[in-house]
Amino acid sequence: MFVHLHNHSEFSLLDGAIKIYEMAARAAKLGMPAIALTDHGTMYGAIDFYKACTKQKIKPIMGCEFYVAPQNMESKETRSGMYHLVLLAENNKGYENIMRLVTEANIRGFYYKPRVDYDTLAKYSEGVLALTACISGEVPEKLLLDDEEGAKKALGTYKEIFNNRLWVELQDHGLKEEVSVMPKLIELAKNFELPVVATQDAHYLEHADAEAHDILLCIQTLSKQDDPDRMKFANDEFYLKTPGQMQELFKWIPEAVTNTLEITDRCNVTIELGKPHPPKFTDIGNDDPEAHKQFLWDLVNKGASWRFGCAISQDIRDRLDYEMRIIEQTGFVDYFLVVWDFIKYAKDHDVGVGPGRGSGAASLVSYCLNITDVNPLEYGLFFERFLNPDRISPPDFDIDFDDTKRDRVIKYVTQKYGEDSVAQVATFGRMEARGVIRDVGRALGFSYGDMDKIAKLIPFGAELEEALAGVPQLREIQQQNDQTKKLFEVAKRLEGVVRNFSTHAAGVVMADKPLYSYVPLQLDKEGKRVTQFEKNAVEELGILKVDFLGLRNISVINNACETIGKKTGEKLDIDKVPLDDQATYQILQSGDTMGVFQLESSGMRRYLRELKPTTIQDIIAMVALYRPGPMEFIPQFIGGKHGEVVTKYLDPCLEPILQGTYGVAVYQEQVIQIARDFAGFTLGQGDILRKAVAKKIPELLAEQKRLFIERASQNGKNPQIAEEVFKFIEPFAGYGFNRAHSTCYGLLAYKTAYLKTHYKLEYYTAILTSYVGNEDRIKEMYEECRKSGLNILPPDINKSEWTFEVEGDAIRYGLGALKNVGEVAVEAIIAERKSGGPFKNFEDFQKRCEGSKANKKVIESLIKAGTFDAFNEDRGHLLKKFSNGGGRVEFSLFAPQKQEEEPPTPKEEILAMEKEIMGFYMSDHPMRPYEKYIATIDHTDIAALGEVEEGSSIVILGIITSFRRAKSKKGNPIATCTLEDLTGICSITAFGKAYETLSDHLEDEGIVMIRGKIENKEGQPKIIAEEYIKTINTSDIQVSKGDETFVINVQVNLETQYHLLEKIKELAISKGNGQNPLVLFLAKGGQKIRMETDKECWIADHSVIPVFKELVGPNQVWLSKS
Repeated sequence: MFVHLHNHSEFSLLDGAIKIYEMAARAAKLGMPAIALTDHGTMYGAIDFYKACTKQKIKPIMGCEFYVAPQNMESKETRSGMYHLVLLAENNKGYENIMRLVTEANIRGFYYKPRVDYDTLAKYSEGVLALTACISGEVPEKLLLDDEEGAKKALGTYKEIFNNRLWVELQDHGLKEEVSVMPKLIELAKNFELPVVATQDAHYLEHADAEAHDILLCIQTLSKQDDPDRMKFANDEFYLKTPGQMQELFKWIPEAVTNTLEITDRCNVTIELGKPHPPKFTDIGNDDPEAHKQFLWDLVNKGASWRFGCAISQDIRDRLDYEMRIIEQTGFVDYFLVVWDFIKYAKDHDVGVGPGRGSGAASLVSYCLNITDVNPLEYGLFFERFLNPDRISPPDFDIDFDDTKRDRVIKYVTQKYGEDSVAQVATFGRMEARGVIRDVGRALGFSYGDMDKIAKLIPFGAELEEALAGVPQLREIQQQNDQTKKLFEVAKRLEGVVRNFSTHAAGVVMADKPLYSYVPLQLDKEGKRVTQFEKNAVEELGILKVDFLGLRNISVINNACETIGKKTGEKLDIDKVPLDDQATYQILQSGDTMGVFQLESSGMRRYLRELKPTTIQDIIAMVALYRPGPMEFIPQFIGGKHGEVVTKYLDPCLEPILQGTYGVAVYQEQVIQIARDFAGFTLGQGDILRKAVAKKIPELLAEQKRLFIERASQNGKNPQIAEEVFKFIEPFAGYGFNRAHSTCYGLLAYKTAYLKTHYKLEYYTAILTSYVGNEDRIKEMYEECRKSGLNILPPDINKSEWTFEVEGDAIRYGLGALKNVGEVAVEAIIAERKSGGPFKNFEDFQKRCEGSKANKKVIESLIKAGTFDAFNEDRGHLLKKFSNGGGRVEFSLFAPQKQEEEPPTPKEEILAMEKEIMGFYMSDHPMRPYEKYIATIDHTDIAALGEVEEGSSIVILGIITSFRRAKSKKGNPIATCTLEDLTGICSITAFGKAYETLSDHLEDEGIVMIRGKIENKEGQPKIIAEEYIKTINTSDIQVSKGDETFVINVQVNLETQYHLLEKIKELAISKGNGQNPLVLFLAKGGQKIRMETDKECWIADHSVIPVFKELVGPNQVWLSKS
């Protein structure tokens, strides 16, 4: 018999290819009593490994392969001198010490790799067994370099540290270095009276997996498989060999094999799962549990009086008693105190906190502690949904904070409870179908374009096998040739393998003692401590997690209320706004909910118009229903509200449960309540049933169904009706929503709608500020403000702040929303403006800010954005002078010489500058002159594409801002382009006949009109073109008397078109005496002179415009507002 003691799983990232459960299953299948996990420098997979081995009824040997920097692990002078060393946990103390060593290596010793040194090994060596590792271990490596004395010294040091817990490791993968060093290792072992042990440096499961592992190394090193200089293993022998193969390899030294069993016998680690280790609340001054309970009771009673006044009803008192009893029984008193403490800190220090999130809002204790702002009795929320006495699992507080201030609270918690006891949580990215095809294809030398096409054929969320079964085109590609067959074969083998480590967006864990006693830690890129176990593993260890979520809408609400206070003097308490405000419901009923939390998608707006909500419960229900799955019941819900659908109940006891949602089981709590009232379950048992049914595991489902019908019969219900009721709740148990969560978010949605209704100016200012850095959303909200009648003033160097600000009855654009203008530069400019007064002109700005405060790129961006327009400087002229002057505009001390006035920068150039720096056209839009004309055309706005059913044929129009021609795999031409209208942008793909009709118009000036079909496979609507219809240009616009007037601009290149001036004049006079001024731009030698014509040349008839275009060229005629 033999046991593998040196193995690398998928958690040796992009180096090991063995999935944890496969490793355990293979060891069991081969008849091994145990197997070890020794990933490089980390223990990411330890808990999964422990559980997988336990499930397979074999012993898990917990370990790690360390990197040893013998001299000083904190030295960062050289990368050399890092040796491998395998450590295995002999007992629980050893396991704890290995976790501590991994933590030290990653936090103190990380330099390219996580490293330990001799002193640290000695400090945490108790209960730890050591193996001298592969040929990269210190002893074999020195022997290979003929440094026998160095090898002896190293082995002596390891023996001194580990005593009788050290083995000299032997490996034979057929490498010449291994063959040459083995006799020397055996000799050394005899001299030091140390046992030897045989291992296999396993990186993949079976021999056939060598190819997939080789590709994995290519993915790690970003190299191609045919690159002769890339990193690769010497041969294909690094797999989990059978006991027979290992015995054969080492038959000449059998004790090396039997010693694996001796080590196995010595390794006995038990990891306690499920026992909570909540953090200790430190403010009481002692560890007496009774004192902590009393402290919590005092806080709850004080909070109850604050929430409900002196007359606390018996229902409230009974609920508090019940919740506190469960909290005490389950040992979570301190957890509630810790959460109360940091929520109190946040609210006392101007950090916005949401009303609640998730099941935590179902606790009345939390409501009285001011952790949440939702009364669970008022909204019918069950405490058991948060903390279930029938199946004790740690409560999970998810808390929304102002996204700009969230880190303050995490910092507070870390400082108060100690950085050893607080950390953020790891998460792991895996190679999913689309990604693994791209990765493997890159390594095999396929082009990016080919891989992109193949990847996009795979439905989102589908596995490769599933995609191949459902997408015929994929199967055709797979069978094209040997290389494509290999692509899919390797991709399927690597699918699901862990690819990378990252930090969970919100999860923070706290424990009753230093976390490295339970879980190894490391630092993220920002230097914050992170667990090496993902959230499920951490929770199974009983370490309590709180999700510190940053919610943008909390900062929007807080900023809006602050601005309202500054502008009106009114201190608006958003938590006390009336929930029956009719004006607010009017905008909700009209679907005017752009900018409203949770309610601004096009589909949601459509349903709101149909629903016409009149109560907060309507909003809460829509938040719960508007998701894949329950969305199909929205029409029934709407029909029920308007009396168009008659609701029938299978049993009278269901009516009070479902009446408020018109017979639709919208919430998980309704499923739980049905289990209680119909089948006689406790609420806790009802939650167990809900979870079990939601998992859709056939055996579990059958058992719960049997239990439900049996209990219902005992409760006096007809078994046939019971079966129908179970059938009714079955789908809802799977996708019913947490009522506590939808209540919190429904309230937030209403509050933002209230702000939009009554404080639109302040609210939109806050929204725009929250989107700084997201130009697409700023553009969208800019258009929304324009439609709502709100004026957004352009950025101004003397008036703009970093954020958007209220200025009178308008919104001033924030400098933070400009590209290439960083916060440091803006802060310096504003500080200079405050200390030295407003800038008098551009020269004054340069003298005071250029250089240390604002570099050339910043200033050019400020010019392009129009921040100096108030100085009556033409943007184009200023930019040219600034750029040509090497970053400085030179101003003469003498009187200016009379010179020919340079014509103004054309409108289209100004707009191009705005588009570059702001991401959209602000002062105007190339489509704005066409707006009235477009309104007469039956078409779909880009912003409304989300409302259109997939596959529908629509007409869309806009400006083509970019395009790319290419060829399909079959050689057929295709084109992809980006289309922009006044509401947004979308992607269009054209091929076949559509390509033929559209291809010649990709560079058209004007607005292109296209018919196409909606496709939503990427999660973002795009158009598959069916036909090009026409290009709308200035000749389509009515410019006759009585309509809006426009300036008609014509540029004439004097060097080549001088002779056309007379013709232009004749044409103008023939169509003259109109309302639309004609302006000529005379261009020569890179200069332009703007010349306004007499009124006799002002155009009355639009038919002259295409003639002008034909004369001078389509790009030299454009319209602008008069």
